[in-house]
Amino acid sequence: MARGRPFVAGQPRPARSGRRAGTPNRVSQSVREALAGALRAKGGQEYFERQADDNPGAFMALVGKLLPIEHSIDPDSASTVAELLRQARP
Repeated sequence: MARGRPFVAGQPRPARSGRRAGTPNRVSQSVREALAGALRAKGGQEYFERQADDNPGAFMALVGKLLPIEHSIDPDSASTVAELLRQARP
């Protein structure tokens, strides 16, 4: 049983229909909250530092996802990953 008016191809959607732009999906939000809780339980920053040593490939993949797409940084001028990330902030 359909609620409201059915969709008609070529017609604009009714005003105020759907989710507002930028509103996170409920599932995505709950997954982010669960991940944040798991990270806190594992030690937060210290956990990431251990992963950088124990699993550098996965850690650098995560760093690559967090860095801006186009940004010039000098990896030779940074002695730690934290300094690299500070350089990358706009």
